[in-house]
Amino acid sequence: MLTSYLSELVTRIGQVFKNGFGVDDDTWHHLQTTLMEPTPSSVVALVKDADDCESDSLTELLFYPNEAMQVFLEPTIESMVFTLKDQENIIALLLSQSFNTKLLFHACKKTVDIKMPELAVQKFVSRLNLIFRLPVELADILNRRLPEDIGKLIKVHLRNSNIDLADHHVELLRLFLTKLDYTHPDYRSWINFGLSILPEITPSTRIYEFFMDKKRFYLQSIEKAELFFEKLRRSNMETLMMQNERAVFMPPEKGREIVAHIDQICWAIFGYSDTFQPLKKNEINLNNIESQKNLITVIDCLS
Repeated sequence: MLTSYLSELVTRIGQVFKNGFGVDDDTWHHLQTTLMEPTPSSVVALVKDADDCESDSLTELLFYPNEAMQVFLEPTIESMVFTLKDQENIIALLLSQSFNTKLLFHACKKTVDIKMPELAVQKFVSRLNLIFRLPVELADILNRRLPEDIGKLIKVHLRNSNIDLADHHVELLRLFLTKLDYTHPDYRSWINFGLSILPEITPSTRIYEFFMDKKRFYLQSIEKAELFFEKLRRSNMETLMMQNERAVFMPPEKGREIVAHIDQICWAIFGYSDTFQPLKKNEINLNNIESQKNLITVIDCLS
């Protein structure tokens, strides 16, 4: 690929650099908890100090390509086929231009100019996943069926997933993209859920049964979480830990949200979704035997 062929993307990335990088409230809070009384000026000084051990990690944090930047670059990226050598050439071209950029600290309402660090350029380009190619079938569906802004956003999410999309992945995504209503308020959550489960899908996966297994898992997690919080209301965390009680991995409301998404997806794709009754207190879930005591209870019930 000739250098001139890469110039369009280099120009677009250069525009991103010139526009600057926002430091949002969450990032600023993180800096306050990890650095000693940070100010915008001291943060920039730390980025410039190559000898400081925190400089590299801070640079990667502050100059990360956010979603809006990637959506802006996606039409140019998807129109080309890149190799690793092309990626190296793009980085070299960007470094040769020595871009000035700025960090916009939203919480402080301050802007600080800075030369784009070499490490930031390298990491920014590598995180664009230029080598990824969207399967033609999915690209066609995204271009024909969805509004341009939603289509570009999903393309970016797929690029960021960095998954080598096999035929069974493409088939599942095809179902999502053709069956789900993109005007629904939960559409982005459905798509994110679909992308999150892709690594678990194999050629032999029965999709509906897979969703029902997920639903059972989250329903059981909700019950465990509710039971844990009920115990926590009557006791305290230290006592529960001494009793070998394990903290829940997600709040009940988050589990209910995921169960709702699974139901919505299944109704859209298959036209139905199984209903599972919650376990009664005198019932035993054979899939969740976690201690010898539970095993003894099962044996007593079966004897």
